[in-house]
Amino acid sequence: MKIKNIIILVISIIFLSGCVKQQAFVCFNNRPITEDTVLSPVSEFNQGEKIYYLFFSKKALTNDYIRIQVFKQGDSIQRGGYEMVRVKDYRLMKDEVYYQTDYFILHESGRYIMQIYNPQNLNIPLASGEFRVK
Repeated sequence: MKIKNIIILVISIIFLSGCVKQQAFVCFNNRPITEDTVLSPVSEFNQGEKIYYLFFSKKALTNDYIRIQVFKQGDSIQRGGYEMVRVKDYRLMKDEVYYQTDYFILHESGRYIMQIYNPQNLNIPLASGEFRVK
């Protein structure tokens, strides 16, 4: 009887926990993304410093574009504590169906979230990452 309950408990945890394998990632660095810098990500940046990022998907992306949104988060921000500070659509080249890399610069300190979307489904981000600007 106890073994049956344990098996039911384990199966319930697996199916009801909502665990989803992450299919895409985003990482940041203060130097251009290379084989060396991708292994040592950075999450704190200075104001006016270039923030390099790498978005990588385990599966080839079938859409032609991705949308990247950057939000500033904070307690003093109206609209639920989030303010959109940057939105850009990137066309994926045929040799970039697994990744997108670029940089941007922010001039305000705070906590930020970057989310990457398929423009045809803006409800669920493909990947998200957090960083801070000092």
